[in-house]
Amino acid sequence: MEFFGNLWNAIGGLLMIIVAIEVLPGLLKRVSRALRYGRESKPDTRALADAYENADWVRPYYAVIWDLRVNWAPHVGGVMRSFSAPGLNIDASGLRRTWNAEKNSPVSRIHAYGGSTMMGFGVRDDWTVPSLLSKKLNAAGHRVEVVNFGQPTYTATQAFIAFTEQLATGNKGEVTIFLDGLNEAITAEQNGRAGTVFNAAIRADEFNLMQPWRRTELLRHALDTIAPRTMRRVRTLEELLRSVKDNDTEAFNITLEAIEPLSKNVASHYINTLRMIRTIAEDNAIETLFFWQPSLFSKKTLSDYEQRYQNDGAPVPALRGDLFRGIYEAVRFNPEFLSLPGAVDVSTLFDDNPDPQFIDPFHLAEKGNNVLAESMLPHLIKALEANKD
Repeated sequence: MEFFGNLWNAIGGLLMIIVAIEVLPGLLKRVSRALRYGRESKPDTRALADAYENADWVRPYYAVIWDLRVNWAPHVGGVMRSFSAPGLNIDASGLRRTWNAEKNSPVSRIHAYGGSTMMGFGVRDDWTVPSLLSKKLNAAGHRVEVVNFGQPTYTATQAFIAFTEQLATGNKGEVTIFLDGLNEAITAEQNGRAGTVFNAAIRADEFNLMQPWRRTELLRHALDTIAPRTMRRVRTLEELLRSVKDNDTEAFNITLEAIEPLSKNVASHYINTLRMIRTIAEDNAIETLFFWQPSLFSKKTLSDYEQRYQNDGAPVPALRGDLFRGIYEAVRFNPEFLSLPGAVDVSTLFDDNPDPQFIDPFHLAEKGNNVLAESMLPHLIKALEANKD
């Protein structure tokens, strides 16, 4: 009996230690943030971006944006859940609300594909690129309806798949536009190769996790979720005791030598994807435009905020700029891209603009979206007119 009593005491003591490790730091952090910020979570640093120019809608927007969720979807990986908040509305199909004029007469349909910049991360519904294009085209006398198919993290490949899925249901626009670039670079930075998706290692780790033969890994993930701080300490201890490091578990980190070949591979994969899109679009009498989006990493004058956060989240901060510039140059100077009908390079749009434009390493503020939409406008007008011929 004494043995079981001691065992019970040991288990109880261990549970108290785990509870202390898991509960107390989080509780103290929440109290500290509540006293400091008036809320339990820390404000998103993007809300402080100088490109917002202290707009009063920004803080309430960032108080809810991370409540936005993504559902699994076949082929493309995921689409946004229905969501509604001031300036941030997603319909039941996972599409961002877009400004469109009332349909008093037949309209030309424009479908817009891309990642979070096209979707409109960090801007209000009426200031996404598709909404701005709709406003500008209607103001110029073109009766159009723009549909925003942009989704967070989508690469050109995922946008291509989403495009073909819409075609398979008979849903097509007279003109279809794609806005790509940064997600091609981000996924290459994360995974070390072209044509992958965001957080590919995590997606691979989750695959078939509910199958019986993966119960051990499922338990590990469950413990990571229930007791994350304790499990981090356990793994640290394991690494200290392990004589040989398991290279299979190491995350990819870019090297200087890898940048040039990786950049060429990304450019080749991207351009081949555009070719496939164009071939299918031509068979369906759709005009296509492919915009290679603006990048912070070629901007000559950065604001203090842009300078501070340009490497936010980078696995190897010292090489992010070199990698992104390498990928961008591999595309924009590629003869095949330059000769591809509908391909438009807008990547240097803000290079000589000293004003703050970016809210993080990848996304533009509303005023930047307006400049981008204005640069896209003449190409869209030309495509609309060509589709009528």
